[in-house]
This record gives sequence, structure tokens and C-alpha cells, in this order.
Amino acid sequence: MNLGSIVTIGNRKPENLLHIVIDNGSYASCSEEISMSQSVDLCKLARDVGYRYIHNANSKNRLKYAIVMFKQGPGFIRARIELGGRRDFRRPLKLTGIKKRFMRFLNQKQNKKDKL
Repeated sequence: MNLGSIVTIGNRKPENLLHIVIDNGSYASCSEEISMSQSVDLCKLARDVGYRYIHNANSKNRLKYAIVMFKQGPGFIRARIELGGRRDFRRPLKLTGIKKRFMRFLNQKQNKKDKL
């Protein structure tokens, strides 16, 4: 993502968009160089450009909570994770399948919330 994207999203204000940044503080897909997210408040940036819903998630439970609580966008969640893990993954090629799995996950969360 570049700054042009986040500014455009904030300006256009798509109500159904939830933007999740999974931040491990580095460019892990390249050479694990430190990213600028250590010195830039991404949530403040999202607020400043016009996102309506902003949440900083520092745990798995906080991320789940932030996703379930999202009502109207554009929404922005910064999910802070640790650097590490495997580095031999292929790039995803079947993006529609990934989208469908993610949408099923969100629908499960929404159904659980509706039952409460």
C-alpha cells in the first residue's frame, strides 16, 4: 500500500471497506528491513485522511474484537504482529479464493455477534 491509496480511501469514504494492515515492523517479504511503521502512527494517519473507524490491535483477541465491532467504513485496523515465521511461501495466485475464505470468516463472526 502506498500513501496515495490511503488518502484516496479516506477521501472517497467507501462504507463497506475495512482496511487491515498486518504490521510486523519490517518488509518481511523482501529482506526483513525495518519499515517506517515504527516511527509513523498509522492509525493517526488513517484518522487524518478521513477513515471513520480506527482500531489498533495488539493481540489476536483485539483483532477479532475490532473486526466484529466494525459497522461503517472506511475502517482501518493496524494489527501488530511479531517478525518471524516461514519465508518460503509462494505469492498467492488465487485471490478470489482468498477473498471468499475471508468473507466466510467475517460472516461466521457476524453470525456469532448477532446471536449475542
